[in-house]
Parts: sequence; C-alpha cells; structure tokens
Amino acid sequence: MPMTQIKKQALEKEGWVRRFVTTKERVEDFVAVYRSMGFDVMLKPLEPDDLPTDECGACVQVSCRDCVIIYTRPKPTAQHPKE
Repeated sequence: MPMTQIKKQALEKEGWVRRFVTTKERVEDFVAVYRSMGFDVMLKPLEPDDLPTDECGACVQVSCRDCVIIYTRPKPTAQHPKE
C-alpha cells in the first residue's frame, strides 16, 4: 500500500476529513470559518503524492508550492471525547 494511502487512513481513523486545497493567502479565512462552526482544523502542505496521477508531480512542485490541504474534524466534547 502506498505511503499516501497509509497516511490518509491514519488521518481518517483520527476523525480528520479532507476538505479542499487552497492557497496560503486564503487559508486564514477558511480556518476561521471552520473554527467558528466548531471544527478542529489541520493544515497539510500539498505534495505531489496528494494528487491522483504522477503526471502532476512537476507542476505541483512549481505552481502549488504555496498550497495547503485543509482537514477538519468535530471538536471533542464531554459527551463525545476524542478516541
């Protein structure tokens, strides 16, 4: 199994959901919105392995070096603690 798939499964097991890719210039706006809705937010730099094909690798390194992936999960509560 590719490392990317292992990392994805580990994040999903912890409750993280991949939302979308955005530029670093806009990320603060999106983080604020998700936090205001009660979510934990995690940012991950976009890497070539995050895209569906190998053909995009070189382009990602150049054009998306300032992009991040936004992940969210519900904040743990007393009724639903993080497992």
